[in-house]
Amino acid sequence: MANIGLGEVFRKFSPSVESIGAVLAWLEENGFDSSRAKLTRNRGWIEVQATVEEAERLLQTEYHVYGHETGQEHVASDSYHLPEHVQSHVDFVTPTAHFDAKISKCSGSESPDGTACSVGQPGHGTSPKTTGEIQSLLNQLESCDKQITPIYLRAL
Repeated sequence: MANIGLGEVFRKFSPSVESIGAVLAWLEENGFDSSRAKLTRNRGWIEVQATVEEAERLLQTEYHVYGHETGQEHVASDSYHLPEHVQSHVDFVTPTAHFDAKISKCSGSESPDGTACSVGQPGHGTSPKTTGEIQSLLNQLESCDKQITPIYLRAL
């Protein structure tokens, strides 16, 4: 197996010079000078320093503060718009419709913050069943509005 350096990985997965240039030109056309747009070390992201108002104008969206049942809040929007000449150069923009609230893993019967863990919480539970039948999905879907579990996905 060949030894691959980090720089080679960055080059393999980074966007083209054309894509980077198109996005930076679009940002500049919209009032973001080069000091406010920075290419990350791995060249996979362009980080832009912007106020909420500037981001809303640029992306034709509205940002809101969303809360998770854990009490953690994060900023997101439910949609955004990129001009046609930029769309093919951008996979996605964050923060937008990406709800990235971090939910802590459970160990044993309690999470790190002392609250009880629920079935389906990452890092909790026993080995999956390899025999038997699911009697009824309906009585196992009670918390689908709170977390996504394999049973919920099967029901969908």
